[in-house]
Amino acid sequence: MVSGLRSLVEAGASWYLGTFRPQLRTDSLPAPLYVNLGSGYRAPTGWLNLDRTINILIARIPGFPVALHKLGLLGPKQYDRFRQRFWARVRYWDARYPIPIPNGAVSAIYSSHLLEHLDRGIAQKLLSDCYRVLKSGGVLRLVLPDMYLISKSYVSIADRIAGGQLGLNDPVEFLTNKMPASDVSSAFTAEYYDPDRRRQRLFGHQWMYDKWSIRVALECAGFQQVRECSYREGLTPDLDQLDWRPANSLHVEAIKP
Repeated sequence: MVSGLRSLVEAGASWYLGTFRPQLRTDSLPAPLYVNLGSGYRAPTGWLNLDRTINILIARIPGFPVALHKLGLLGPKQYDRFRQRFWARVRYWDARYPIPIPNGAVSAIYSSHLLEHLDRGIAQKLLSDCYRVLKSGGVLRLVLPDMYLISKSYVSIADRIAGGQLGLNDPVEFLTNKMPASDVSSAFTAEYYDPDRRRQRLFGHQWMYDKWSIRVALECAGFQQVRECSYREGLTPDLDQLDWRPANSLHVEAIKP
């Protein structure tokens, strides 16, 4: 029932904002303007943090997080994020609709582990919209699950099993988790197809990228100077606050000419 209500509220909010598309007034936003797309609760100050989650709506109703916590619908960690006002720093936005900012108003855009959750066509439209809102010389930084690294790790373990160097019950580390070698195939598949149908609908990966395919997608959107970066290194500001997934992730920056 709770998940159904969550889906209904999110669908209603997305329809309203998508239909009327209210643009944010840039004169009420910090300058230079930095935008964090799909921020989740990791929403640094000084950034315009945008995400699609019912938690943003819950945070804006006085006393509602407390009531949900007392009813057992918010765990301690989730409730603590409301208490520390993480969600109060996030504005509601659905990636299926344009970024609600005028053309050429943004200096930098950051997005971590969002693009792979979108339909490929929607993802390409989003990259084009990032290009639209960026200033000339503005930077877009994407963090994505690295299909190349993940596949390389899987093939390495599979080759060791096939060659007899590794038994099915031997412990291995895959995707930062320790597991028997026999479980690696299922873990690899679940990275692309979540076995839980509800999670697949809400959170599942729709398309995976490597450094070559994301370069093509960025260049198709008009970006230039596409380059792979190291964790917490690059032209994007505040990477010490923004980057938080060093393992199995691809970090890429691109410039709007």
